[in-house]
Amino acid sequence: MPTAIAPIDPEAAWFVVRGTDPPLACDGRNAVRAIGPTLQLTHRTGIPDTREAGVGLPLVGRSAHLRVGLDYRLGPLHLRLAPEGAIAGNEDYFAFTVAEQYYAGFNAPGDPTRSDFSSPWYFGPVSADLPSRPGQEIIARFHPGESGIWVITRHTSIGATTALPSWGPDVGEGLVLGRSAPGIPRIEASMTLRTRWGGTNLRWFSGLALESRFFDQDSVNDRRGIAGVRLTHAIGGWHVGMSRTVMEGREGAGVRSAAALPYLRSVLGDSLIDLLSLDARLDTPESDGSLWTEVTRQTPLRSGQDLLRLPTEGIAIRFGFHQRIARTDRVEWRVASEMVRLDQPAQRVGRHPSDFYTSPVIPQGWTHLGHSLGSGLGPGGQRQLLSLERRTDRLSLRTFGERVRWNDDALYRQFLPNWYRHDVTYQFGLRAAGEVMGTATAVSLKWGRRTNYLFQNDFYIPGYRLQDITQWQVGLTLSPAPRSTPPR
Repeated sequence: MPTAIAPIDPEAAWFVVRGTDPPLACDGRNAVRAIGPTLQLTHRTGIPDTREAGVGLPLVGRSAHLRVGLDYRLGPLHLRLAPEGAIAGNEDYFAFTVAEQYYAGFNAPGDPTRSDFSSPWYFGPVSADLPSRPGQEIIARFHPGESGIWVITRHTSIGATTALPSWGPDVGEGLVLGRSAPGIPRIEASMTLRTRWGGTNLRWFSGLALESRFFDQDSVNDRRGIAGVRLTHAIGGWHVGMSRTVMEGREGAGVRSAAALPYLRSVLGDSLIDLLSLDARLDTPESDGSLWTEVTRQTPLRSGQDLLRLPTEGIAIRFGFHQRIARTDRVEWRVASEMVRLDQPAQRVGRHPSDFYTSPVIPQGWTHLGHSLGSGLGPGGQRQLLSLERRTDRLSLRTFGERVRWNDDALYRQFLPNWYRHDVTYQFGLRAAGEVMGTATAVSLKWGRRTNYLFQNDFYIPGYRLQDITQWQVGLTLSPAPRSTPPR
C-alpha cells in the first residue's frame, strides 16, 4: 500500500506514527479525494536548518512551500498527483569559501571538479554531497512530491512514486531513509500475509539518488542506483523489522542495475554503501503511547567475529517514546522524547576514517540532491529532544527543547581539536495548532543558539574567529481541516 502522505510541516506530527492511507472505495466505481492545498510560510535568521524539510527550503530569509493534488482510485488502480513547489530567499550567511577551505587544509587540494560550495569536511575517504550552502541566489524547487501510481490487490501492491519513504519503525525520522531529502524516484512492491500469529510484510524498492548542483562538475556519476528490501512482523502491539538497503557507485548505474542489489551483490562489494538495519516499536493503545528503537550498521560484517571484536563500529542508533501522561474530560497531556547518535568511536590505528553516511568509493555518500537520505543530522550528528504537549478538542500547544551536536567526527580531523570546539545547537520552540474558520492552522516559533559554528573557537587558538550564532524561526502552516484524527 502507498504510505500516508507525509506532513508538509514535519514538526506538526513529530511523534505521529505514519500508517497507510484511509482506504478509498474499491467497488469498481471512481473515488476521488482532494489533497491540500497546504501552504507553509517560514522566516528564519542565523543559518539554515533543513532537517525533515523534504521538498521545503527553510533557508535564511523568507521561504514558501506549497502542495496541492488529488487521489484517484478505480478498482485496484490508485493514482496520486501531489506535486510540491518551494522558493527561498537564501540570504547571505557565513560559510567557508574555497580559498579558506584550501588554506585551512579542509578541502582536497587540486581537485578542480568540486563546486565552490562543496563541504569543507567531507572529501577523500569520507566524501559526501552535503554542500556548505546551496549557492548564493534565490532558490526555487519543483518536485513531483507525494505523487505515485499503484496497482493494489488484497495482499500486494506494485507501483512507481516519488513520495517520502516510510522505512523504519514508522515514527520520527528513520536512520536509513528519512524526511530531510525530497523523495527518491523509484519503483516499489509490497506483499502482506496475515495469520493468527500476526501480520508479515515484505517490501522492496529500486530507485535513483541524484547529485546536487553544488557538489562537482563531473556529470558521469550524477545518478546512483539505490535499492532496499525490508521485512516486518506485527503481533499485538509489537512491530519488529529488519532491512538491507544499498547504493551502487559504479558509473552509469541506474534503476535496472540497482534492482538486484539487495539480493545478488556481495556485502564485500567495493562499489557499495551497504546499510543493515533492525528496528522495533511497541504501541500501547490502553495508554496511547509508543516506544521505539532503530539500530543501523554501515560497516559490512565480514564474519561473525567482526561483530564480537568491533561491536560499535559503523553503528548508528536512535530510540524514543511518546506517551499520554494525563487526561481529563477536556484536556490531554503528552510527553515525547528521542535520542539519536550517529557519531562514531575513535578510529583505530591503521584504519581509514569512516563517518556514517560517507564513502571512499561513492563521492556523494548517502545523499540525494545535497541532503542526507537518512537522518538530517548528517555524519557525526547527535541529538537529544524532549517535548511536552497540551491538547484540547480545539487547540494543541506544544513546547520542546533539543540539543544537537554537528559533524563531530570531522572535528577530530582538524588542527588542535578539543572539547571547547564542539559545534552545538541549543534550541527551544513553541507550536500552537487548531482549526480556524475551517482551516487547519499551525503557528510555530523557534529560538536557539549555535555555538562554535564550523568549530570556530579562540580558546586554544588566540585570535581565531569565534562564531556563536543566534537563530530565530517563525512558521505558519495552512491546510484543509482533517476529517478525522490521523493514526497514532
